[in-house]
Amino acid sequence: MDTEVAETRIRKALAPVNQVGRGVREMGRSMWLAGLGAIDTVDQRSRGAFTDLVGRGRKLEQREQPIFGARIRRVGERVDALRDRVEQEVESTLGGTLQRLGVPDRDEVHQLIDRIEKLTQEVEGLKTRTAS
Repeated sequence: MDTEVAETRIRKALAPVNQVGRGVREMGRSMWLAGLGAIDTVDQRSRGAFTDLVGRGRKLEQREQPIFGARIRRVGERVDALRDRVEQEVESTLGGTLQRLGVPDRDEVHQLIDRIEKLTQEVEGLKTRTAS
């Protein structure tokens, strides 16, 4: 009987502790569920916001298409002009450097080819004359 009395006293003594433990567990569970609810709410609202932004973007694009198109064309024209300037500058600089090094330019190479062809024809002509 002494054990039963001791167990009863222990249960009575631990009752407030057990009650606090249940309260803590319930509070933890409630916080967990609130967190899940918050995540779900943010997810739904963000999807709605994304869909709303896409719709607004489409409207703006349709309304402003002529302006966007003109701006894109102007940027393209500027890029083309800049590329042409860079290309001319590179050709000029490279051509000057090659000329200073004594490398013939395209026209000089074509003149040399023409002279070689003429000389080749003359050599062939001389060969046939001496052979006969």
